Amino acid sequence: MVRYALIGAGTVVLASLLGIKPDPWALHLYLVGLTWDVWTTLRGLEVGAEEMNPLARLFLRLGPWGLPLLSFLLAAVLSGLSQDPWKTLLFMGITHLAAGTGNYMGIRRAGFSLG
Repeated sequence: MVRYALIGAGTVVLASLLGIKPDPWALHLYLVGLTWDVWTTLRGLEVGAEEMNPLARLFLRLGPWGLPLLSFLLAAVLSGLSQDPWKTLLFMGITHLAAGTGNYMGIRRAGFSLG
C-alpha cells in the first residue's frame, strides 16, 4: 500500500509540475492521504504509541472522526487563504501521505503490523 500511495503522490506532483491542472487529482490524493494518515495513527494508538501533535491530540478526544474533522477544518482555512484551493488539497494530501508513512515506519520499527 505504501508503494502505491507514494507512486500516486509522485504522479500527482509530476503532473502539477508539468502544468496539468490538479483538479480531480488533488482531491483524490487528499482523501487517500487522509485515510492512510488516520488509519496508521489509530493503529499506532492502538498498539501503545502516543500522539505528539497537541492539536491532533485535542481533536482525538472527539473519537476517530476527530482527525478528519481537523484536516477538513485546516483545508477550509488554508483554501480560504490560498489563491488555488486545489493546490492546497494537493499539498495537504502529500503531507498526510508523509505523516501516515512516518506512522507506518514507527509501527513497523516497534515490531507491530497494520493488520
